Amino acid sequence: LWFWSFLYAFILEFLFWIFFAFLTWPTTTTYPVNFFHLSLPVIATNTIAVSIFYLAMEFFIHQRDSEKTQTTKSTFNAVITLFSTLHDGFKSFSVARVTEIMTTSLPSLIWAAILYNDQIYTRTNYKDDADKNQGDAEIAILKLQHSLPDLPHLITLPVKYKGKVVGSIFAAKSKGDTFTNTGTEFLHGICHILESIYESEKLKEEENLLAEAEIRALQAQINPHFLYNTLNTISYYVRSDPETARRLIQYLSDYFRHSLNNPSKLIPLSEELHVIECYTELERARFGDRLQIEYDFPKDKLDDIMVPPLLLQPLVENAVIHGIFKRPEGGQIKAGLIEHDDHYKIYVYDTGVGIARAKRKRLLRDHKRRDHIGLINVHQRLISLFGERSGLHIISRKGRGTLVFTNIPKVTAEEEKAAEQAEAEENAAMNLSPNPTV
Repeated sequence: LWFWSFLYAFILEFLFWIFFAFLTWPTTTTYPVNFFHLSLPVIATNTIAVSIFYLAMEFFIHQRDSEKTQTTKSTFNAVITLFSTLHDGFKSFSVARVTEIMTTSLPSLIWAAILYNDQIYTRTNYKDDADKNQGDAEIAILKLQHSLPDLPHLITLPVKYKGKVVGSIFAAKSKGDTFTNTGTEFLHGICHILESIYESEKLKEEENLLAEAEIRALQAQINPHFLYNTLNTISYYVRSDPETARRLIQYLSDYFRHSLNNPSKLIPLSEELHVIECYTELERARFGDRLQIEYDFPKDKLDDIMVPPLLLQPLVENAVIHGIFKRPEGGQIKAGLIEHDDHYKIYVYDTGVGIARAKRKRLLRDHKRRDHIGLINVHQRLISLFGERSGLHIISRKGRGTLVFTNIPKVTAEEEKAAEQAEAEENAAMNLSPNPTV
């Protein structure tokens, strides 16, 4: 810009003095030396002055753009760090990290704090003893009253959810200093992001509660025909074969005891296989050799592989009722596991009557069909726990059989135990540390 301003200024000054010579003719031609002594210094000084002016303007424009670029970059970095910090929700360590992000992104702050669940998480950034004395006093008042007065160097922003205040953000500068518009907008942005993350966490909690309620409903859903027929079968064996009757009663007891498992916890695969055995043995007591079942699981890993409760049993039950028993000659069921690098493929295959294509397409989304509610429930729980990839997949051919499988991420018993222990320790820490400070 300054180069072109130099060129244009020179041209304009040159044209100005040409017009000046034309308008003062013939005096100019009479004293040409005086004309050049007057015009040349003016042309030079004005051209240089205009160039310097535009050079200064270009510098300040570049400086302003650099500051805006740096501010934008810092803001996006803070947002990325914020989301990466809180992707697991509001926890003591994560919330404390947000105060560090605030003081890092706004170096003029001498301290920042977040009030959440009656706990105060603070981060200090003192520059001198005066800041320390001021900040310590203000933080002490905040911990005592959970609020601060409105002062030019203090800012308080409420974090709201559905119109209700669930927390607050506090930020302070040195006395005598005030917040710029950029700093205020940045803190408002942090507040809005926290509100969005809090809302997302609450929605996730509601989804988990809904999934847990659905599995409890499935656990409580006892097929009256199955129970009635099983009791009749046991009643028959009580007289003819008491030992078989006792064994069937034990199977029935174990089958219903399994339904009392905590739906929010993963269980070893061995427990899930045991309930399948209980169910199939009860059905085989009625139908004899019409029902054959085969297992293909690694026996040395059954206690280490963790799965959601009531994962395989509804699949096997569906295969028995809607596949095998619709054939007069019965059929075979095979349940197994294929190990991959990062997940387990768990499947149930039956040689039953199969499922028509039109019915198969709507099988996992038609909630009005009560005869397949077990499949729908398992499908939705798997998606809720592990994502879309882990939902049920159904392959079937009419008259030839059906294959149902899912892909479950590898979770071992040690990992599940470590996660439970970490959660328990964090809950204990939150209860024992009313005012944690970073």
